[in-house]
Amino acid sequence: MVLREESVRGECFKCVRLVQRSRNINQVHVRDTNQCYATGEEALENCPSDDEIVSRHPSVIEMMLYRTGSVLPVHCPITGRHTVD
Repeated sequence: MVLREESVRGECFKCVRLVQRSRNINQVHVRDTNQCYATGEEALENCPSDDEIVSRHPSVIEMMLYRTGSVLPVHCPITGRHTVD
């Protein structure tokens, strides 16, 4: 999945691999949460591969996003600044 962020500095594209493990749990894999690419194609080229995810390659970051019953705010690395392309 390619995420696009628009800001005063221009567009930023990021690629994430998202798998829904259950209704309340999503697993996310990315290479670098701070890396932006100029185009969606460039972001896709740098997306983690299935083999890298399965072998737990050190260049791939894994995050688990889960919903809790809590009323307290929980940090989510996918913010409203991004749109899915």
